[in-house]
Amino acid sequence: MESQYSGAVRSTPNFYHGSQISPVLIDYGPNPSTSTSKADSLSATGTRTILIQEFVEDYLTNANATEDDGEEIPTKGTGTARKKTNKPKGLGRPLRDRGWTPYKWSPERIRVYQAEGWEVPSWAMAEDSPSHRVWSHAAAPPNLCMEGLEGIEFTAREMLTFLPALVGAHGVMHRLASNGWKPTDIANCINDVWAVDQADGVLADTMKHQLKASDMAYYNGLSWTKYWKAKGIASIRPPVHDFTPSKWYKKGATLKFWDKNYKVDPFLAGLADGIPPEKFPTGDDAKLLTKGILYAIRNDLHHLRLSDLPALALDDGFTATVAIAPMGPDADLEALIRHRQAHVMVAEAIAAKKAEKEALATLNGGDQSEEGTEDGDAV
Repeated sequence: MESQYSGAVRSTPNFYHGSQISPVLIDYGPNPSTSTSKADSLSATGTRTILIQEFVEDYLTNANATEDDGEEIPTKGTGTARKKTNKPKGLGRPLRDRGWTPYKWSPERIRVYQAEGWEVPSWAMAEDSPSHRVWSHAAAPPNLCMEGLEGIEFTAREMLTFLPALVGAHGVMHRLASNGWKPTDIANCINDVWAVDQADGVLADTMKHQLKASDMAYYNGLSWTKYWKAKGIASIRPPVHDFTPSKWYKKGATLKFWDKNYKVDPFLAGLADGIPPEKFPTGDDAKLLTKGILYAIRNDLHHLRLSDLPALALDDGFTATVAIAPMGPDADLEALIRHRQAHVMVAEAIAAKKAEKEALATLNGGDQSEEGTEDGDAV
């Protein structure tokens, strides 16, 4: 894979030694395929095709006119101007209204940088720096070292659960958008992991800006809408069936200056830091990354890194308990269908908890919010 970074690159030897690990039977939780619901019947004969056809028809119907697609919307002179909305003030305002905020880093991200002897910005550890409900807790930054992992498939759910900052990699946003994921879907999926809504977590508006940057990198400086109109091609994005990281950074990434000179190789177990086990991907959403993280945690292998996944996949102790099937061509689309149905229940639970907390704060005469609610693209 072409390197997109200059400067320091981790070149330490493989940390994994299979002979030191005894086989452990791992329970990965219930497989969604055992359910009889519509979303979980994708593997049944005919059902999967019908669901995908219905989804694509819905996507085609709404593909060209929503800001959620990351496209530009005319605001005057066309008759399709969007209505004025009351923009949130202060915390939670869209990135373009606020500028960038230097959030605290997660302890695990700091640990990785310090383990490599790299400089950690002072504000990333300062007590008075604002804390974000997602970016101050997610372990991995956007500048990941993927050399040696080009043959490993990562599911959409795995990326947005354990590696959410990858939205800064143009190839990742290109893949998700090409396979039906809209900025709102991406933001909601990340927020669901951390049990927050967009007001307290990641904004769809921020994901829209990341998608716009990705589109400009892929389509000669044009948005997707302008590109397909100029080329006279179909308005639906061509799907991407390569689920490996081989092209994630090929067109660049949105990186801040403190990340540009490094390629980070995070600790596997650390990627799950702060994420409840019930939020881990399961079933078809759980591939080598998820199972490798669980294996590292349950065998107390906290020295294993992301780069150790290929060696782990070949170890007899691991393969004896784990079976990993290749991803199908519509894997991202099927994952999106599962996410959208699950998000309804998650959103209701978050809203109920938030209302209860606000009611309690009112009774006590004060705000009991734990952290800031601001969102931004610096992760």
